[in-house]
Amino acid sequence: MKNNQEIRYCSYCDHVLKGRSDKKFCNDFCRNSYHFENSRINSKVVFEINRQLKKNRKILQTLLSQNQVNLDIEKEGLLIRGFNFMYFTHMRKINGCTFFYCYDYAYKKIAQNIFEISEPIQMLATKA
Repeated sequence: MKNNQEIRYCSYCDHVLKGRSDKKFCNDFCRNSYHFENSRINSKVVFEINRQLKKNRKILQTLLSQNQVNLDIEKEGLLIRGFNFMYFTHMRKINGCTFFYCYDYAYKKIAQNIFEISEPIQMLATKA
């Protein structure tokens, strides 16, 4: 009967597996190493995205002083500071305008290369 069984290999080191038919790894070391490498790759991607999101938020926060509600700025001014328009946490359409959010700060395009930065969400909620 053993001749009819398919030969299976460890998902990490490719050694021949013996034992249960649903076994994927030859030992705990291979199982842990496999999952560690996969989570490390995924964690690196998430880390880089979060790093850029935090950078974008910091740029918006720095530009918008506590006394201001809105600020108009040229696209180039944001790009020079390292802002990346590809990364935002969410977006909303309000009265036909699309607002892009970086956590609690919002911005929208108001002209060809002009953007308006809005105050944090918490401040908007308390004034309503």
